[in-house]
Amino acid sequence: MLNLERDIITSERVKLAKNVHDDIGFYLTLIKQKLDLSVFDAEDRKKSEALLAPVYGLIDETRARIRMVALNIMPKVLNEQGFVEALLDLCNDINAANLTKVNFVYDKKSLNLATDLKFQLFRMCQEILNNIMKHSKPAQLNVSVSSDEFIHIQFAHNGEGLNNEEVNQLIIQKKGNGLENLRNRALFINGTIDYKKEENQSYVTLKVNRNEIV
Repeated sequence: MLNLERDIITSERVKLAKNVHDDIGFYLTLIKQKLDLSVFDAEDRKKSEALLAPVYGLIDETRARIRMVALNIMPKVLNEQGFVEALLDLCNDINAANLTKVNFVYDKKSLNLATDLKFQLFRMCQEILNNIMKHSKPAQLNVSVSSDEFIHIQFAHNGEGLNNEEVNQLIIQKKGNGLENLRNRALFINGTIDYKKEENQSYVTLKVNRNEIV
Protein backbone atom coordinates (compact mmCIF):
# COMPACT_ATOMS: atom_id res chain seq x y z
CA MET A 1 0.00 0.00 0.00
CA LEU A 2 2.85 2.38 0.87
CA ASN A 3 4.51 1.81 -2.52
CA LEU A 4 1.21 2.46 -4.26
CA GLU A 5 0.77 5.72 -2.35
CA ARG A 6 4.31 6.77 -3.30
CA ASP A 7 3.62 5.98 -6.95
CA ILE A 8 0.46 8.06 -6.87
CA ILE A 9 2.23 11.01 -5.22
CA THR A 10 5.10 10.81 -7.72
CA SER A 11 2.66 10.67 -10.62
CA GLU A 12 0.79 13.71 -9.34
CA ARG A 13 4.02 15.67 -8.86
CA VAL A 14 5.12 14.88 -12.43
CA LYS A 15 1.73 15.89 -13.77
CA LEU A 16 1.80 19.15 -11.80
CA ALA A 17 5.32 19.94 -13.07
CA LYS A 18 4.24 19.40 -16.67
CA ASN A 19 1.18 21.58 -16.20
CA VAL A 20 3.30 24.37 -14.69
CA HIS A 21 5.73 24.13 -17.62
CA ASP A 22 2.96 24.24 -20.21
CA ASP A 23 0.68 26.84 -18.67
CA ILE A 24 2.98 29.28 -16.91
CA GLY A 25 5.71 29.00 -19.54
CA PHE A 26 3.31 30.24 -22.21
CA TYR A 27 2.49 33.46 -20.37
CA LEU A 28 6.02 34.10 -19.13
CA THR A 29 7.20 33.97 -22.74
CA LEU A 30 4.69 36.66 -23.68
CA ILE A 31 5.76 38.81 -20.73
CA LYS A 32 9.47 38.52 -21.55
CA GLN A 33 9.02 39.43 -25.20
CA LYS A 34 6.76 42.37 -24.36
CA LEU A 35 9.30 43.71 -21.88
CA ASP A 36 12.05 43.35 -24.48
CA LEU A 37 10.06 45.61 -26.79
CA SER A 38 9.34 48.12 -24.00
CA VAL A 39 13.01 48.65 -23.19
CA PHE A 40 13.58 50.40 -26.50
CA ASP A 41 11.20 53.19 -25.52
CA ALA A 42 12.39 53.70 -21.94
CA GLU A 43 13.32 57.35 -22.58
CA ASP A 44 9.76 58.22 -23.52
CA ARG A 45 7.90 57.76 -20.22
CA LYS A 46 4.35 58.09 -21.52
CA LYS A 47 5.00 55.71 -24.36
CA SER A 48 6.73 53.28 -22.01
CA GLU A 49 3.78 53.36 -19.61
CA ALA A 50 1.42 52.66 -22.50
CA LEU A 51 3.59 49.76 -23.60
CA LEU A 52 3.80 48.35 -20.07
CA ALA A 53 0.04 48.47 -19.44
CA PRO A 54 -0.67 45.19 -21.28
CA VAL A 55 2.35 43.65 -19.54
CA TYR A 56 0.69 44.20 -16.17
CA GLY A 57 -2.37 42.48 -17.55
CA LEU A 58 -0.28 39.49 -18.57
CA ILE A 59 1.34 39.36 -15.13
CA ASP A 60 -2.10 39.30 -13.49
CA GLU A 61 -3.17 36.53 -15.84
CA THR A 62 -0.04 34.57 -14.99
CA ARG A 63 -0.74 34.86 -11.28
CA ALA A 64 -4.27 33.63 -11.86
CA ARG A 65 -2.98 30.69 -13.89
CA ILE A 66 -0.51 29.77 -11.12
CA ARG A 67 -3.39 29.54 -8.67
CA MET A 68 -5.35 27.41 -11.12
CA VAL A 69 -2.48 25.00 -11.65
CA ALA A 70 -1.74 24.77 -7.92
CA LEU A 71 -5.35 23.80 -7.34
CA ASN A 72 -5.24 21.45 -10.32
CA ILE A 73 -8.25 23.20 -11.87
CA MET A 74 -9.01 23.01 -15.56
CA PRO A 75 -8.96 26.45 -17.28
CA LYS A 76 -12.39 28.01 -16.97
CA VAL A 77 -12.95 28.62 -20.69
CA LEU A 78 -11.94 25.02 -21.46
CA ASN A 79 -14.32 23.63 -18.88
CA GLU A 80 -17.27 25.86 -19.71
CA GLN A 81 -17.00 26.49 -23.47
CA GLY A 82 -14.82 23.69 -24.82
CA PHE A 83 -11.53 23.07 -26.58
CA VAL A 84 -12.00 25.31 -29.63
CA GLU A 85 -12.94 28.37 -27.56
CA ALA A 86 -10.03 27.71 -25.20
CA LEU A 87 -7.58 27.54 -28.11
CA LEU A 88 -9.06 30.71 -29.59
CA ASP A 89 -8.58 32.35 -26.19
CA LEU A 90 -4.85 31.54 -26.29
CA CYS A 91 -4.57 33.02 -29.78
CA ASN A 92 -6.38 36.17 -28.65
CA ASP A 93 -3.90 36.52 -25.77
CA ILE A 94 -1.01 36.53 -28.25
CA ASN A 95 -2.76 39.07 -30.47
CA ALA A 96 -3.50 41.28 -27.45
CA ALA A 97 0.22 41.36 -26.63
CA ASN A 98 0.96 42.73 -30.14
CA LEU A 99 3.88 40.35 -30.60
CA THR A 100 2.68 38.17 -33.46
CA LYS A 101 -0.34 38.34 -35.75
CA VAL A 102 -2.38 35.18 -35.18
CA ASN A 103 -5.18 34.03 -37.46
CA PHE A 104 -7.52 31.30 -36.18
CA VAL A 105 -9.60 29.14 -38.53
CA TYR A 106 -12.11 26.47 -37.49
CA ASP A 107 -14.27 24.38 -39.82
CA LYS A 108 -17.27 24.72 -37.45
CA LYS A 109 -17.80 20.97 -37.14
CA SER A 110 -18.88 19.91 -33.66
CA LEU A 111 -16.16 18.38 -31.48
CA ASN A 112 -17.62 16.52 -28.52
CA LEU A 113 -14.40 15.67 -26.70
CA ALA A 114 -13.91 13.52 -23.64
CA THR A 115 -12.72 15.61 -20.70
CA ASP A 116 -9.23 14.09 -20.55
CA LEU A 117 -8.73 14.32 -24.33
CA LYS A 118 -9.90 17.95 -24.29
CA PHE A 119 -7.42 18.73 -21.51
CA GLN A 120 -4.52 16.90 -23.19
CA LEU A 121 -5.11 18.63 -26.54
CA PHE A 122 -5.32 22.02 -24.86
CA ARG A 123 -2.03 21.50 -23.01
CA MET A 124 -0.33 20.32 -26.19
CA CYS A 125 -1.53 23.35 -28.15
CA GLN A 126 -0.41 25.62 -25.35
CA GLU A 127 3.07 24.07 -25.35
CA ILE A 128 3.31 24.33 -29.15
CA LEU A 129 2.34 28.00 -29.05
CA ASN A 130 4.85 28.60 -26.27
CA ASN A 131 7.62 26.95 -28.30
CA ILE A 132 6.75 28.92 -31.43
CA MET A 133 6.65 32.25 -29.60
CA LYS A 134 9.82 31.54 -27.63
CA HIS A 135 12.04 29.97 -30.28
CA SER A 136 10.60 30.74 -33.73
CA LYS A 137 9.52 34.37 -33.18
CA PRO A 138 7.27 34.59 -36.24
CA ALA A 139 5.57 37.71 -37.56
CA GLN A 140 2.59 35.66 -38.74
CA LEU A 141 1.00 32.54 -37.22
CA ASN A 142 -2.00 30.66 -38.62
CA VAL A 143 -3.82 28.18 -36.35
CA SER A 144 -6.44 25.89 -37.87
CA VAL A 145 -8.72 23.19 -36.49
CA SER A 146 -10.51 20.79 -38.82
CA SER A 147 -12.05 17.34 -38.53
CA ASP A 148 -12.98 14.45 -40.78
CA GLU A 149 -11.95 10.93 -39.83
CA PHE A 150 -9.32 12.65 -37.71
CA ILE A 151 -8.98 15.89 -35.78
CA HIS A 152 -6.29 18.06 -37.40
CA ILE A 153 -4.76 20.99 -35.53
CA GLN A 154 -2.11 22.86 -37.53
CA PHE A 155 0.20 25.71 -36.58
CA ALA A 156 1.77 27.38 -39.64
CA HIS A 157 4.19 30.27 -39.20
CA ASN A 158 6.93 32.24 -40.96
CA GLY A 159 9.52 32.02 -38.17
CA GLU A 160 12.34 29.57 -37.59
CA GLY A 161 11.07 26.00 -37.64
CA LEU A 162 12.05 22.37 -37.19
CA ASN A 163 11.55 19.14 -39.10
CA ASN A 164 11.01 15.69 -37.60
CA GLU A 165 14.69 14.70 -37.79
CA GLU A 166 15.79 17.87 -35.98
CA VAL A 167 13.21 17.25 -33.27
CA ASN A 168 14.48 13.68 -32.84
CA GLN A 169 18.04 14.91 -32.47
CA LEU A 170 17.10 17.50 -29.86
CA ILE A 171 15.29 14.85 -27.83
CA ILE A 172 18.22 12.43 -28.09
CA GLN A 173 20.62 15.18 -26.98
CA LYS A 174 18.36 15.97 -24.01
CA LYS A 175 17.83 19.52 -25.33
CA GLY A 176 14.14 19.19 -26.03
CA ASN A 177 12.26 18.35 -22.83
CA GLY A 178 9.21 20.24 -24.04
CA LEU A 179 9.35 18.45 -27.40
CA GLU A 180 9.59 15.08 -25.69
CA ASN A 181 6.69 16.01 -23.44
CA LEU A 182 4.61 16.82 -26.52
CA ARG A 183 5.49 13.52 -28.15
CA ASN A 184 4.55 11.60 -25.01
CA ARG A 185 1.24 13.41 -24.75
CA ALA A 186 0.48 12.58 -28.39
CA LEU A 187 1.22 8.90 -27.77
CA PHE A 188 -0.98 8.98 -24.68
CA ILE A 189 -4.03 9.98 -26.75
CA ASN A 190 -3.08 7.72 -29.71
CA GLY A 191 -2.26 10.74 -31.83
CA THR A 192 0.71 12.02 -33.83
CA ILE A 193 2.67 15.25 -33.98
CA ASP A 194 4.50 16.18 -37.19
CA TYR A 195 7.08 18.90 -37.85
CA LYS A 196 7.78 20.28 -41.31
CA LYS A 197 9.66 23.30 -42.59
CA GLU A 198 9.87 24.90 -46.01
CA GLU A 199 11.78 27.93 -47.25
CA ASN A 200 9.37 30.53 -45.89
CA GLN A 201 6.95 28.50 -43.82
CA SER A 202 7.08 26.00 -40.96
CA TYR A 203 4.35 23.67 -39.71
CA VAL A 204 3.48 21.76 -36.55
CA THR A 205 0.51 19.42 -37.01
CA LEU A 206 -1.42 17.41 -34.42
CA LYS A 207 -3.54 14.52 -35.62
CA VAL A 208 -5.94 12.50 -33.43
CA ASN A 209 -8.28 9.71 -34.51
CA ARG A 210 -11.96 10.56 -34.14
CA ASN A 211 -12.38 7.26 -32.28
CA GLU A 212 -10.85 9.11 -29.34
CA ILE A 213 -13.96 11.32 -29.25
CA VAL A 214 -16.92 10.32 -27.11
